[in-house]
Amino acid sequence: MWSVIPSIKIGAAFAFLWVLLWIYSTYSCASITGGEMSPAIAKNETRILYQKERSPVSLQHGEIVYYALSHPRTDQSTFVARIVGLPGDRVKIADGKLFVNGDKVSDREVPVPMMLNDTMEEVIVPADSLFVLGDNRRSAIDSLVVGPIGRWAILGKINE
Repeated sequence: MWSVIPSIKIGAAFAFLWVLLWIYSTYSCASITGGEMSPAIAKNETRILYQKERSPVSLQHGEIVYYALSHPRTDQSTFVARIVGLPGDRVKIADGKLFVNGDKVSDREVPVPMMLNDTMEEVIVPADSLFVLGDNRRSAIDSLVVGPIGRWAILGKINE
């Protein structure tokens, strides 16, 4: 009987360590240092990052991703933005209106306010990439600035 108790303790310890490892590899904290998603996500806010949600296949229009880039316009290295285009989608902005696959996207579907003079020729989102836009157009380093974001740059998904 006494030999069973240490085995149970060892098994429980391994199970506990496995759960901790799973949580650590699935979730993390993301510190939002910029205002590119304001007012939905405020500057200097901390959110839970779902690290397993990195593949464009598992993500949907309207979801928010956390990604890493370097850009000469800022010393910020991580950004958040809303997905407006998935692999194969055709994304275009005309007269401040967003079109995906030829259809105008309503503000209810993807609340990304455009400036009246925003215009962009149609872009076909490459495989393993996303087209993302920050809700706060004036301070966003997003796909309008750097083009589609590759899977390699996506760190995870953030819930609103």
